[in-house]
Amino acid sequence: MTGAIFVLLVAYIMGSFPIGFWVGQAFFKKDLTAAGSGNIGATNSYRILGPGAGILVFFGDFLKGAAPVMIMKSVRVSSALLPWLIVAAGLLAMLGHTFSVFLKFKGGKGASTAMGAITALSFKISIFLFVIWFVVLALTRYVSVSSMVTAVSFPALTIFFYSQNVAMITFSLLVMLLVLYKHRANIGRLMQGIEPKVGKVEN
Repeated sequence: MTGAIFVLLVAYIMGSFPIGFWVGQAFFKKDLTAAGSGNIGATNSYRILGPGAGILVFFGDFLKGAAPVMIMKSVRVSSALLPWLIVAAGLLAMLGHTFSVFLKFKGGKGASTAMGAITALSFKISIFLFVIWFVVLALTRYVSVSSMVTAVSFPALTIFFYSQNVAMITFSLLVMLLVLYKHRANIGRLMQGIEPKVGKVEN
């Protein structure tokens, strides 16, 4: 059990790595927290730093979610506890990204890190979610709407494919709630008609 606790701690610390913030500072001399939307995730990195940086930040944030889940899968603990510990590792990585210890407990919105964790948990579900994200983006051109629709779709897909896995269903619901909570400002801008579409800098 000691090993599992250590992995959970690592999951939060790893999730806290502010990849976008570091990329902006190291390669562009820009502070993402003070530019565009002020977000450190892939979308704001793309808008402020360019496509290359956006892609790099996405994969960095994605790996932050996937790695702890994969590590936890190899830890030897009770078979009854393991499913809960695995999803806890993914959730803590996501919480680390959204409430980073390196940024005074501020951070990104967690979508990319969540996708990393989800992919490590269920590649099948992740494929559906990626398709949903791209389709919604193509139809609306709002990254925020794509992320929120994808988050809401996650519990529905989890219940469909893993109806007996309480740990996975619980994880999917918590991920949905956290993503929606972190997008509350976007929801406000959408209601006001001022949410930027793809290709525009957020206000």
